[in-house]
Amino acid sequence: MTDQRLERSLEEWAQKAGLGLDSENITIQYIWNPGGFVNQSYQISDGEKCLHVKFVKKDHIARLKQWAHIHEYLTENYHVPKLLMEIHEEVIPGHPYGLVFEFFEGDTWKGQAWQGEILANASLLWPWVYSKDWPIWEEKVRDLAGKQVVERMRLYFKAKLLDDVIDVLADYVEAENYPEVKERTQQRAKATHLRALELYMARDEMSLYE
Repeated sequence: MTDQRLERSLEEWAQKAGLGLDSENITIQYIWNPGGFVNQSYQISDGEKCLHVKFVKKDHIARLKQWAHIHEYLTENYHVPKLLMEIHEEVIPGHPYGLVFEFFEGDTWKGQAWQGEILANASLLWPWVYSKDWPIWEEKVRDLAGKQVVERMRLYFKAKLLDDVIDVLADYVEAENYPEVKERTQQRAKATHLRALELYMARDEMSLYE
């Protein structure tokens, strides 16, 4: 979390890191990640330019370096934020490596623009899987991307549901160490777990009769 000492440390680092920010107007905001506490993410801004900075613990360096290794391909082909810098110092205690990205505002996809490109990649349809509109979306994917993508998508969504059952339990426990976001993290984790468990058990039961 961003206590005053940590915020000063981040601000001092940002001032000397060559990020192109106005050193007199730097603000730092912790980014709550409801999916876990492995990484520490922050938004650093001077009011005009805004950056996203992610730090990781030692045992997760290799995974984040994978992103750095293929960032050009990801940026060119998947419209991901541009990687600006690797961090090879312990700006945050216990987090010796990090990445600096461009920051851009996003919004929830409403099913209009870019429909063909998005549906052809499938995985972003997760929020609709258990809605009454799902058969319509599934048919659109079948028309755009073919039967194989639909079958792969079904396997992915089953795995995603199981992940929602299990992974959030770790978040619930780890949130005890983060009082600033403990309540909302645990509420979200509990709701996600119970809903996913109910859906997974119902799906398992249905498969016995197929």
